[in-house]
Amino acid sequence: MRDQNFQELLSTVGYTLPTDGPANAHEPLPNEAVGASKNHLEEELEKQVAFSQFLKHSLPNRKAPAQLIQSIQDRINLMFAED
Repeated sequence: MRDQNFQELLSTVGYTLPTDGPANAHEPLPNEAVGASKNHLEEELEKQVAFSQFLKHSLPNRKAPAQLIQSIQDRINLMFAED
């Protein structure tokens, strides 16, 4: 199971496992397989972009309360006034 997942990962990236040792560590797949993996990667990228846009639009933009900002400004002014 683990080897199958690893093979799928490598095919997605566009490489195969070496067969003759370290000399051929990463041989590219034939163009058909690379094209298929590019399509898969493009689909995954589109899904991720759509999900990030969904999150951006559906989550509230949290802002600090005006009282907190004013409190910080007052403390800064107080520190500089003492010098």
